[in-house]
Amino acid sequence: MSLCDGDHNDDATDEAASLMGHTTVAASNPDEAVANDHGTCLLNLSRAGPSSVTGTPPRSPLSVGLHVKQAQEREVFTVVRRQMDVLEERLSSQIARVQQQSERSRDTALTRLDSKLGTMELLQPRVDRRLAELNGNLKALSEESQTQIRRMDQMDARLWEWRHKLDEEIRAKFTQIEQTSQELASSVRVAKVTNEDVLKRYHQRLLRLEQLVDERMSQHEEVGSSLAQLHTRLLEVEHDLMPGLRGAPDAVHRDRLLPDSLGAGSTVDVQLQELGQKVTQLQEDSYDLRAKFESQEEHHKTLRTQFEAKDEQYRSLDDRMNRENWDGRLKELQRSIDDIHQGRISHAEQVQILHRKVDSQEEVQAELGGHIRRLQERSAIAGLGLEGSAATTPRTPAFSPAGDSAALAAAAALAAGARGGGSAGGNIQCCLGRLGKVESQLQASNAGVQDCAERLNKVERRLQELLSKVDSMGVDLEVAPRVAALVDTLRDVSPKIIYHEAALKQLESKVAGLSGAGGLEARIARLESEVHGAPGDGVLGCLLEEGEHEATASAASQVTPAFPAELQEGDGDQRR
Repeated sequence: MSLCDGDHNDDATDEAASLMGHTTVAASNPDEAVANDHGTCLLNLSRAGPSSVTGTPPRSPLSVGLHVKQAQEREVFTVVRRQMDVLEERLSSQIARVQQQSERSRDTALTRLDSKLGTMELLQPRVDRRLAELNGNLKALSEESQTQIRRMDQMDARLWEWRHKLDEEIRAKFTQIEQTSQELASSVRVAKVTNEDVLKRYHQRLLRLEQLVDERMSQHEEVGSSLAQLHTRLLEVEHDLMPGLRGAPDAVHRDRLLPDSLGAGSTVDVQLQELGQKVTQLQEDSYDLRAKFESQEEHHKTLRTQFEAKDEQYRSLDDRMNRENWDGRLKELQRSIDDIHQGRISHAEQVQILHRKVDSQEEVQAELGGHIRRLQERSAIAGLGLEGSAATTPRTPAFSPAGDSAALAAAAALAAGARGGGSAGGNIQCCLGRLGKVESQLQASNAGVQDCAERLNKVERRLQELLSKVDSMGVDLEVAPRVAALVDTLRDVSPKIIYHEAALKQLESKVAGLSGAGGLEARIARLESEVHGAPGDGVLGCLLEEGEHEATASAASQVTPAFPAELQEGDGDQRR
């Protein structure tokens, strides 16, 4: 019984465990903790046995086993049912909570969606306005772009006009510059010639001045030599008179000496008068020389101002020539000339082609003329009544363009005479049609040839203009180094002119010093007084005058050698 009971208990526990497993498996989803608690309770009831389940007295083993088994099954069923109810309640509550949560989440999502829709509806007019603004902006931008395109087109047109005007202005300026450069070149040449003439005149005047100075120096030397002779004669007279005056100072001897002294005084007076005349003449000559020097200095000043002005003009012209891009312009002109040359070559080729076409057309016309002549001969031989006309019409050796009208008239006459001539008339008409076509082609080719000839003439004229421009530019380029060389020569000549002016001023100052240093009139008066006074005093005065004249002669000799050397250097430079 115990074993059976144990087996039954084991079976019951196994069934309860299986049921608990099923229940735990079924209830794992809603609430696993509650299912595990109920499972433990069922296991405890199954282990407690039948005494713990029911308080009924023991019966037979089978009935008791069945009864226990049924009771256990009932208990298990009740427990399971309760558990299922609890599980259902919990599941329903869980499902309700889940549904509530889902509804809440759905409600929140719906509210959010509603709020978003409301905000979208609120933002819709703004979006519409923004779209309208964008459309307006796009239209404005498109209109503005169109206006900008139109403005760009206008700007292109204006730019082209401006460039055309600029080219014309530049050409006009270039022509003006060329004219001014030519005028400057001519003026430079004229100025060079005039400067050379002026320098030659200056050289001649300086040579004359040197000659005058040499003459004056020779005169001064002669005067000095005469004064030296007078001094020696006076010394001799004094030497002769001194013993007589010392040994015999009587009246008779004085009476004898008085005529000799009076004769010597008269000769001295004559010599002094001559010296005074020479001195006055020298003063007049010095005044003339001073006036000439002043006029020469004024002329030199004017020439210096003119030279400085010309130098500034030459420098400005040189700067302009250096600033201008003549190499680039020459390259452009060379390119244009090359293009024109290529165009001329192409035109020449076209003209040759046209000439060949004309020659071929002339050959075709000659063949047609021969064919027409053969037709005329056939019509004459056929006896169509055109024997007289065939005899009178001259036979041309070749159908030339000059005789087109005569040939056409003859062909028309043949056609009129041979209306019933059959195939000959048809051939003549065909030949006339071909002749008309050839004549029209010839006229068109002649027109094309004339057009080509006119275009060639235009191209040749333009080429000649360009060549003339290139020649003028070449002349300008040739003039530029000449102008530079002339400027260099003038720069070399200017210090020499300044040096000549300084030499002239120095000579003038020395002549003025010679003329106004000692007061020649006072010196002459002093000499006269000394001569009319005592003999000893006269001799001393003569000695003093002789010393002064020697000093003046030495000063003049110091002045004259330096001046001719300077003039000779200037002459050598001018000759170079």
